[in-house]
Amino acid sequence: MGMAFTMSGCSSDEEKTNTLNGTVWVGEKNGTHTIKFAEKTFTYDYVYQDGNYKGHDKNSGTYEYQPPVVRLTSLDKETNKMVTNSAKIEGDKLTGDGFVLHRQK
Repeated sequence: MGMAFTMSGCSSDEEKTNTLNGTVWVGEKNGTHTIKFAEKTFTYDYVYQDGNYKGHDKNSGTYEYQPPVVRLTSLDKETNKMVTNSAKIEGDKLTGDGFVLHRQK
């Protein structure tokens, strides 16, 4: 996935269920980053363009949400090993390593 996260803040429903199920987070930094959460899994899409070169990176894995922290576990395609990154939610912002994603309504 190539991202490290730091996440905080949530609604009372999220606190009760410890899930981000159905939420979508989008940000623009050197392309478009999108994370979609299901009940216990997530998908990550990154679409970018550098001059004439276009790219698309995808990954998926599982997550644990203990407000305000989310831990995302996925396969690192470069090392072929499972990695866990942390993220933080503050209101409608998901803050990661050098980027911010915003919750879509």
